[in-house]
Amino acid sequence: MKFAETLKKLRKGKEFSQKKLAKAIALNHTYLSKIENNCRQPPSRDKVILMAKALQLNPVETDNLLLSSEYAPLTPPNDSDTFSQIKKINKDRWIEAKKEMADFLDYIRLKYVGKNPYPDNALLAQYIYSQIKQKGIKVLYEAASKSLAGAVVIYHKKILLSPIGKSPLKGIWGIPNGFLNLKKGDKTPRDTAVRLLKECFINDVRVKIVRELTEVGGPLEDLDTQDYFARLGLIPPIFKIFEIRLEGLFKLNNSQAMFVNVEEVDNLDLPIHALLYQILASYLNDPRKIKKIYEKGEETLRLIISKRSFKFDMGEFSKKRINRI
Repeated sequence: MKFAETLKKLRKGKEFSQKKLAKAIALNHTYLSKIENNCRQPPSRDKVILMAKALQLNPVETDNLLLSSEYAPLTPPNDSDTFSQIKKINKDRWIEAKKEMADFLDYIRLKYVGKNPYPDNALLAQYIYSQIKQKGIKVLYEAASKSLAGAVVIYHKKILLSPIGKSPLKGIWGIPNGFLNLKKGDKTPRDTAVRLLKECFINDVRVKIVRELTEVGGPLEDLDTQDYFARLGLIPPIFKIFEIRLEGLFKLNNSQAMFVNVEEVDNLDLPIHALLYQILASYLNDPRKIKKIYEKGEETLRLIISKRSFKFDMGEFSKKRINRI
């Protein structure tokens, strides 16, 4: 993002530390750091102007900072429509870029899932994902592809688990998770996580999102989904997991979910999700239990891949996951 680079360059040029600037404009230091590292969007226009004043920028520098965050400059252009025209051009380019990225994903997914999903094309998926993890490409990829969202609910030292209801992963137990679905009212991964969680209960349970576990600095920031999805023949989606708290009374739908003591997940006599060991790692102190959960998840994955219908099932599953703009 151009704003992050512009702000950092101007701040260092004025010999301002992040802490000093954050204090001057009454902004959280950590938040400012994330802005400069492209992990957060630019703040409001008024806040950007406050930054410029704190750094004692001249009019040209101030306008450059505002333009880099796609805000109108303080100095009106000669042509009053110039800025709006530039913004429209940028918006059109962004829409076109999203279309191109979506088409690219369609091509890659269908190409290798339809022919030979494993193991040759797993290498292709791994390479593509290694590029996607770069910050700039990740933003574009997230905009063009459906996000995967999950909910971690811990209640009296028990974690909520539910079975996946879609083939070819049907019947595998893990945290409630699924893809963003616009038809069901999802606008963000948060909406998806809450919707899937509520489907686990008979009553209209009240919930509160505590935090995003996969955000920068979160316990699942380095959640590694690459190997898992590549072995299934899928390009890894952006997986956002939220810790959610239940509020008030609730009645569990026993056919859709169950609470399991965190310390006893490794003893479950059920097929469990291969990513569950990573999710539970921050809730368990015993590395032996984490290893056992990992081994059970790997066994589940091997059973899926060994099925005769695996190739066909994954091809159909992938087609449904493709996101058209």
